[in-house]
Amino acid sequence: MEIVKTIIPHNNSFVEPPIPSATDWLANMSVMHVSCLTIACVFVAITFVLSFFHLFFVLKYVSNERIRNDMYALIFMFPITTFASLVGMFIPRAAIFLYAVSLVYVVLDVLKPYFMFTLFIMVTLLFNIFGGRQEMSAYLLQRNIRVNFTVPPLCFCKFLPTVESTDQNLRRIEWLVFQTPIIRTLLELISVVVSMEQEGRREHIWFVFSQLLALLSMCIAFYGCYVMVPLGREKHAPYRFDFLFRTCDIAQCIYTIQKFVFEFAAAVGLITSDRFLPAAAKALY
Repeated sequence: MEIVKTIIPHNNSFVEPPIPSATDWLANMSVMHVSCLTIACVFVAITFVLSFFHLFFVLKYVSNERIRNDMYALIFMFPITTFASLVGMFIPRAAIFLYAVSLVYVVLDVLKPYFMFTLFIMVTLLFNIFGGRQEMSAYLLQRNIRVNFTVPPLCFCKFLPTVESTDQNLRRIEWLVFQTPIIRTLLELISVVVSMEQEGRREHIWFVFSQLLALLSMCIAFYGCYVMVPLGREKHAPYRFDFLFRTCDIAQCIYTIQKFVFEFAAAVGLITSDRFLPAAAKALY
């Protein structure tokens, strides 16, 4: 968002302070920052407690191992992302990297048999409710349920055709969702490298390009989910799958959009620097 400052007029005479180290930051925090950190710690602790309650009920009531594996990643989505964000509040210099970890957090589990991003996990969970992708395809074909592409944000495009719910077509829709953890992981890793090369500054044109590409990738993944979720709803409705998906959907949207909003606010001067934190670091805080 630093590139926005070259377009929107601002005060060039003010020199922003460097991002402090964790030691200097913790030793010189204001009362407001201490209060925010305390509140954040309390809410993160509550999130962890709730996640262990959820884990207990999954272990007790979910007997299907494949569904249980998918539920593990969903259960720990909020604890991992909130904890990484909390650490970023304690260590301002690492906030950008920890945001990247949160955004693609399940990449840490890439060697495990379940998938690395919650949107894709929702799709695999849907397949597992039916017994697998092929079983879901057979269920839909038997009831003549076709894939309808007239869903948000293309709900007004009535000219879009419907296709048969074959295994191959379901796989293609699956890849609409699976592309986002791959693309966004690569974008975030490259952004960290570019940021290091720029000595922490984010004025390179790459960051504009990466944010636009990440937003496009996210929209495509959401569209793939919106196409997939209505299929066979009478089968997965007893599992309250729609509620799980909406929760994941809203969480991903908020987590992605809020960073853009706060960074833009810092770029246009709505969030200003103080004697300890530059505006960009305060936006991440």
